[in-house]
Amino acid sequence: MLFRQKGEAALDKDFFEKYPSSKGLNKENPFGNLMDVANTIQNWLEYTQLAKRSEDDRAIRILPDKTDEVRVILAETPKFIDRPAEHEFFQRKYGLDPKHKKDLRNLTEASTVTPKMLAEIKIKQAFIAESLKQPIGKITSDLIDKIAETVGAETRFVETTLMSLYPRGAIGSFMTEYFEMAFKGRDNALDFEKATAELFKTVFGFESRHVGAIGLTPDVMILSDSEGYCGIIDNKAYSKYTISNDHHNRMVHNYIGGLQNYYDGKMPLAFFSYIAGGFSKSIDGQIANIVKETGVHGSAVTVSGIIGMVEKHSVKAYSHARLRDLFSVDRQVMLGDLG
Repeated sequence: MLFRQKGEAALDKDFFEKYPSSKGLNKENPFGNLMDVANTIQNWLEYTQLAKRSEDDRAIRILPDKTDEVRVILAETPKFIDRPAEHEFFQRKYGLDPKHKKDLRNLTEASTVTPKMLAEIKIKQAFIAESLKQPIGKITSDLIDKIAETVGAETRFVETTLMSLYPRGAIGSFMTEYFEMAFKGRDNALDFEKATAELFKTVFGFESRHVGAIGLTPDVMILSDSEGYCGIIDNKAYSKYTISNDHHNRMVHNYIGGLQNYYDGKMPLAFFSYIAGGFSKSIDGQIANIVKETGVHGSAVTVSGIIGMVEKHSVKAYSHARLRDLFSVDRQVMLGDLG
């Protein structure tokens, strides 16, 4: 803070002797990092899932499909200090001047911590850890057994606790991790593929297969017994994916044209789709070219769009017929399409 106010005058005379490594950071401006925007605020902005750092880590930008949402948020200016006239509230939230101590008293009734309460806390922690690894749509016997073994508690107690605290599972926790996977590039591509397969199975009720490991195949294949169709999904863990000529040919000739090489069933292919962190402006035309060449409907969906679908599905479930229509729009699926 002092450096930002006074500049170089705030530095000790022997600054570079004390911190010789500073010279190696930027020879022209070795103390330039002191002027950088705090990394913490960038982390918080990314946590909102409204903005993302560029791949070279030099900038942070609003995601294209989130611009309207950001405009709505910025249109309303909140009060800088909440309830400023209530002195007790101000004191407990913001503290006092340096001559006084902040009121940190717990004004609620104290309660004795019991072994049961400690066991419940351990079960919560174990459940949250699992919910970050996979989408949990409901409490299953396998999950109960796993958590019981992890925390060393009785199976019946674990079941009662989980059914009481998480009767509908915990999809939301996993979606935070899923969002991050969509921007991590090739190094984490396999995790992104497997997570997508699990998501379509657990949340949307498809038979879902991770077929990407076979070779010259899409990443995920989904099948709907109720509607009698299959679909293929290719994951791209990039912030601005564009369908190159090579990827175009792979989709046309290997994934769609070579369907029989990795699927021996009789359900017709209803659509192909790409899921990525974001897409280039030319994505609609690129999707249309594949549709024209193959006669198969297609789409592109951002990870934010998938999250939006999961949220809406939790309120009113999509039918497999409706999902087929969404993934068959022959362009990028926009948030307004989700209904």
